[in-house]
Amino acid sequence: MTAITQRAKHFVAVRNERKETINAMVGMELAEVQEEQKKIILTFPIYTWELNPDEHTHGGILAAMLDIAMGCAAYSFSKAVFAPTIQMAVNFVKSTHADDVLRIEAICDHAGSRMAMIRALAYDQQGNVVASSNGSYAINIK
Repeated sequence: MTAITQRAKHFVAVRNERKETINAMVGMELAEVQEEQKKIILTFPIYTWELNPDEHTHGGILAAMLDIAMGCAAYSFSKAVFAPTIQMAVNFVKSTHADDVLRIEAICDHAGSRMAMIRALAYDQQGNVVASSNGSYAINIK
């Protein structure tokens, strides 16, 4: 197993350990690491507690999932001990519902000594894009 894959697995494991946090509550799983494309793919089941009053996934929850996936890519493709979000933008394209599983592909466009630039696409189970995002992440090295 490569160092990048080890870092991605570590990122997911640490966040899933603390059950009371949003990171663990969204039920993320590492689906794939594509090192040459600098891509991390995470999956997220949609639970009923994540729905808004109209029975669609709450936009804040979807934004959190995108942020987690992009943070995983920033961490995995850098030497950061922690990669907090500096800024991010989200475009909501299509609604999602409970019992769907989102596949979020986060691509690292740049990971320097101080900052990483990441973009992501979220897909539903039918392969439709439901949201896109981009963000900047600080590379904190101790």
